[in-house]
Amino acid sequence: MAVVPVVMPRLGESVVEATLSKWLVKPGDSVQADQTIAEASTDKADTELPSPVAGRLVRLIVQEGQTVAIGTPIAEIDTTATTAATPGTAGVPPALPSPPPPARRPEPIPEPEELPSAPIYTPPPEAARPAPPPPPRPAGRPIAHAPLPPIPPGGRRTSPLVRRMAREYGVDLSLVPGTGANGRVTKRDLLGWLSTRVPGTPTIAVPVAGAAAPPPARPVPSAGPATRPLALTTYKPPEYRPLPGDELVPFTRRRRLIAEHMVYSKQTSPHVFCMAEIDMHKVDRARKEAAKSGHPVSFLAYVAAAVVRAVKDFPVVNATVLPDAFVIRKVVNLGIAVDTSEGLVVPVLQKAHERDLAGFTKAVAESAEKARTGKLTADDLAGGTLTLSNPGQKGNIWGAAVINQPQVAILRMGSIVKRPVVAALNGEDTIVIRPIMALVLSYDHRIIDGVAANGYLFRIKELLESPELLG
Repeated sequence: MAVVPVVMPRLGESVVEATLSKWLVKPGDSVQADQTIAEASTDKADTELPSPVAGRLVRLIVQEGQTVAIGTPIAEIDTTATTAATPGTAGVPPALPSPPPPARRPEPIPEPEELPSAPIYTPPPEAARPAPPPPPRPAGRPIAHAPLPPIPPGGRRTSPLVRRMAREYGVDLSLVPGTGANGRVTKRDLLGWLSTRVPGTPTIAVPVAGAAAPPPARPVPSAGPATRPLALTTYKPPEYRPLPGDELVPFTRRRRLIAEHMVYSKQTSPHVFCMAEIDMHKVDRARKEAAKSGHPVSFLAYVAAAVVRAVKDFPVVNATVLPDAFVIRKVVNLGIAVDTSEGLVVPVLQKAHERDLAGFTKAVAESAEKARTGKLTADDLAGGTLTLSNPGQKGNIWGAAVINQPQVAILRMGSIVKRPVVAALNGEDTIVIRPIMALVLSYDHRIIDGVAANGYLFRIKELLESPELLG
């Protein structure tokens, strides 16, 4: 018997775990390659899981409703049994019993492309090792993710996911108390430590190959009680006391992960905001003319086209931040936020820079329909580089959105409202009624300066107030 494990596949960018919602087959069933055998859900979407091989399902490892890390084995298939069979028939061994669900949530296991878990190396004190001079970076040499330092035997063990997070945050894991087996530092331990750390907490940063090494941190002199920095753990919210009529609403899995993503984004990116008011009367006129010709174009399509076209002049808004560098993306994959009954999802228009107005109109309508009917797949949500948030028919005048990590910018449309404005007509200033829309840009101030942010927003305004430039 040749048994092949079925693992929980990667289900989208930044997704590290998923819940197995439903099994569509049972032990003893014959399956074909690429046949849908289960359904899984993440904070972003529900998706189908195909069988990687043909054969007979001999074991279910993960039960319905159980949440596991990406790469975790969820079932086993015997590839030597390729004919249809049912449990209990002659010549077919009985289905193996499924193991009971674990008493506690398992630790994430390494993703397929990562190395197995290994001990974390705790470096000696800074004073005990000389600082070598930084090697010069060769001209044109690309900057890559920093590799993990060598790990001698006997150190504390943890998962590659935790090691990678520690590398990105520049955290010395020897400072983080571990609650796992044998003092193992879990993802929850690391996130908890990051949320409660105080200014001056000692950390280490793994340098990018070829980059100049940062100077050693200066020791912070101890201060008296009157001048000691206030720790984040000093304040504790008052204990909740139920009142008549209170309704307890537990977090759904998707709501919890959305909340974690929002907190992570605000803690990671220094958000700065700027707003432009855009006169949409020419866009409105162009839409009416397009509708008469039988090719209707939505307001959202015009805004999406302008947002993408303006990236050509200000490419820094289409970027991703690395630990010691940032990458400017050539391809613009535009995410358009859509509200659903289970929370906000962001389907992605792949290669949006190659689309015309008709293409934007069609793609936006299809994505919105799939989002509202729960038919989005992991591929529909992956690879976004820039996001546009649309408040819909019941929006408000303006609002500032939270950046969708690991992106560095997000734009939020306001409602289009008719109001009096001053316009120049025949050389004279005149008060006219125009449809006005506020557009707010939230940007990551680590790599985007105010000049670039304002210039990018101004270019979008120019394009929307001269829609003939959008083609």
